[in-house]
Amino acid sequence: MMKKVTVITFPEYESLVLGSLGAAGVTQLTEVKGPDFDEYKKEVKGPDYKTLYDDVAPRYKELKKLVNFEIEVTTPLLDVLRDYTRNPEVRTKQAVQTLDRVIGKLKDVKEAQANEAERITKESEEKISKGSALFHEKRRSLVEQKTRWGTKIELVKALGVEDLKNSLGYGVINTEYLKRLEQHLAKQPEVKIKANSINASESLIIISGPEESKKAIRDHFLVFEVYDASVILGEDAKAIIDPGKRGKILEKYQGEFNAWIKAIEAKGTDFEEKLATMDAKHQEAIKHLEEEKTEQLKTSADSVKERYVKVEAEVKTSEMASLSEATFCYNMLRLAVDSRAPVMRTKVFSILQGWTPADNIGEFTAAMKEVEEKTGEKVIFDINDVKPGDRGVPTPPPVMKPSFLQSNWKLTTLRGYPNSNEFNPAYLSIIVFAFQFGLMYGDVGQGLLILLIGIFLLRKYTRGMLKYLGGLFIPMGVAAIIFGFLYGSIFLNEEILHHLYHPLLPNPVHNTTSLLKLVFLIAAIEVIIGLVIGAYNQIKKGNPVGALGEHGLGMILYVFGLYMTAMYFISIGMNFMQALSYWGFYVMIVGMLLSFAEPVIHSIQHGHGVGMESIGEGIGGLLMTFVEGLANLFSFLRIAAFALAHASLAIAAEALNEAIVLPVPIPLGLLIMNVVAMSFELISSTVQSLRLLYYEFMGKFFDGSGVPFKPFTVPRERKVTQ
Repeated sequence: MMKKVTVITFPEYESLVLGSLGAAGVTQLTEVKGPDFDEYKKEVKGPDYKTLYDDVAPRYKELKKLVNFEIEVTTPLLDVLRDYTRNPEVRTKQAVQTLDRVIGKLKDVKEAQANEAERITKESEEKISKGSALFHEKRRSLVEQKTRWGTKIELVKALGVEDLKNSLGYGVINTEYLKRLEQHLAKQPEVKIKANSINASESLIIISGPEESKKAIRDHFLVFEVYDASVILGEDAKAIIDPGKRGKILEKYQGEFNAWIKAIEAKGTDFEEKLATMDAKHQEAIKHLEEEKTEQLKTSADSVKERYVKVEAEVKTSEMASLSEATFCYNMLRLAVDSRAPVMRTKVFSILQGWTPADNIGEFTAAMKEVEEKTGEKVIFDINDVKPGDRGVPTPPPVMKPSFLQSNWKLTTLRGYPNSNEFNPAYLSIIVFAFQFGLMYGDVGQGLLILLIGIFLLRKYTRGMLKYLGGLFIPMGVAAIIFGFLYGSIFLNEEILHHLYHPLLPNPVHNTTSLLKLVFLIAAIEVIIGLVIGAYNQIKKGNPVGALGEHGLGMILYVFGLYMTAMYFISIGMNFMQALSYWGFYVMIVGMLLSFAEPVIHSIQHGHGVGMESIGEGIGGLLMTFVEGLANLFSFLRIAAFALAHASLAIAAEALNEAIVLPVPIPLGLLIMNVVAMSFELISSTVQSLRLLYYEFMGKFFDGSGVPFKPFTVPRERKVTQ
C-alpha cells in the first residue's frame, strides 16, 4: 500500500528537506501535480541552479580527491540559510573562491613533488645517457680496432691471389653491391672479375681484361662506391704490388695483431671475455644509477609527503569552517539540480510530492521532524491514500519470506510491474509456475539435483542472472520432487517407488485419458482463479461493471460451464445433441451474454446509451470469451504432453539399456536419457510453464503497467557538533 505525500516548505529549507528525505530513502519524488498547484506553475522558478552547480561541482570533486580527511558539514544559521536562497550567486562565488584557495595550497605541494621528481629523473637519465655513450664509444672502438687488423690481414692475403700489375683495377666494395656489379660486367665477356671476402661486410675485387675497358671499369667503381685499398693499408698499398714485399707486410700485420691480442690477454682475459666484462660493468653501473634515482625519488616523496601532511593539517585547522560552508553550498546545489527530486519553486514556497510505502510513513515523518528540529519551524506535509485516478503510483518490491524466494520477484516483473490498483502476484506466480513445472517434470532424483543446483547458485552468486536462476531452481526442484513421488518416478526409473507404494497420479503413458481429465480440471481451476483475481482488480480500480464481462464473471461462468459440459460430453459417449441440453451448456451461454452486456452497461452508465459502438464492443466481448476461454483450457493440455514426454524417456532408457551390452553392468541407456531430461526437457518444460503462467493465468488479471518504486536517496553527510 502506497501513500501520497506532499511537503510544503520555505525555499531556504528546501535543501534540508531533500537531504533528510534522501537520507531516509523511503520516498520516491515525482513532479508536483494537481489542481491545487496549477496556479503556481506560472510563477517565477528561481535562479539558474544548473549553471551555479556546474561552477562548483568540478572544484569540489577535485578537492575530494586531494584531501585525506572528512569535511565536517554543519547546518548554517537561519539567516545564512535565507541568504543562500536570496543570493545563491554570491554564496556560490564565495564557495568557489574557498575551493580554489584550498585546492591551490594543496596542488602547490603536489606540483612541487612532481617538479622535484622530474628533476631527479632528468638528472639520472642524463647520467645514464652520458655513461652509456662513453661505454658504447669505447666498446665500438675496441671492436673496430680488431676488425681493422683482421681486414688488413685478409686484404693482403686477398691481394696475393692475382698479378696486380696486369689488372685493370682493384678495390674494396660493399658485399651487398657485389652481385649487381657482377651482373653489369657480365655484359662484357672479355672482362673478368675476382672477388674475395675480407670481413663480414666487404670484399676485395680485382678486375682484368683489355686495356680499352679500363675507363669503363673506373666508372663502375664510382657507381658502386668501390674504394682504394690504400684507405685500409695506407702507405703499404703501393708496396703490396711487389710480391716480394707482400709477404713481409703480411708478416708485420700479423705480428702487430698478435701483440695487440697478447696485450689484452695479459690482463687475464681474451677479447670476447673483455667485451662481456665491459657489458657487465656497464649494466651494473646503470643498475646503480637506477637504484640511486629510486632512493632519491623516495626521499623526495617522503619529504613532500611530510610537507603535504603539514599543509593539509593547516587547511583542516584554518579552512574547515569555510570548507564546511562550501560543502553545504555544493550539497544544496546538487539537490537543487537532481532530476530525481523535481521541486515546484514558487515565490514563497518550495513544494514536493512523492510516494511512500505505508510501512515507511514513520520514517518519512521522522525525516520531517528532523528538519523541524534544525530550523525550529513547522514543516507542512500531508499524507493521503492513493486515489483511483492517480497515475504513476510506484510499487515497492515485496519482502518475501523465506529469504531465498526474494530473487523470484523477478518471475513477476518479467511479465510487468504490478500497479497499485491490482493484486500483487509475487507469491502466487511462484506457486503456479512451480506447480505446472512439477506436473510436467515429476521426478524425485532429477528434482533433487535441480534443488541442489539452485541452493549452490543462490549461495555462490549475489547478483546477476545466475542468482535469479538459483532462486527459481529451488521451487522447481521441490515441485519436481513432490510430483515425482506422486508419479512414482526417480531418475526415470518407475519400478523402485512402485514397489513401496501405489502412485497417486495417473501414469502419463498407461493412463493418458485420466491424466488429460486431471489437467483439464487443473486448467479450469487455474483460469477461474485468475479471473476471480481479475474481477477483484476491476472492483479495486473503481470499475465494478468491468467485473461482469470477459475479465470477470462472464468468463468465469463460461469456463466453468465449458469444463462441466466437456466432462459430461465425455461421460455420455460424446453425444453432441444430448450435451446441448446439459445445464453446464446454459451456464456457458450466460457467461457469453454477460461478456456481451458488460460494454453495453458501461455505455449506459456513462450516459452514452445503447449505440452501435457499444453493441459492437459487446459482440467482440462475446466472441473473445468464446474463443479465448476455449483456447486457454486446451492450451493447458501441453502439461499432459510434456508429462507424457518425460515418462516416454523412461521407456526409451529401458530399451536403450537392453540394446547396449557392456562388459560391466552399467545402465548406460538410463544415464543418457537422464542427461537428455536434465538438458533439453528441463529447458522446454521451464519455457512451457512460463508460457502458461504469463499468458493463460496472469493474462486474466495482470495488467503489468506499474512502475518500480525507486526512492530518492542521498548519502548522509557527516555532522559536526555545534
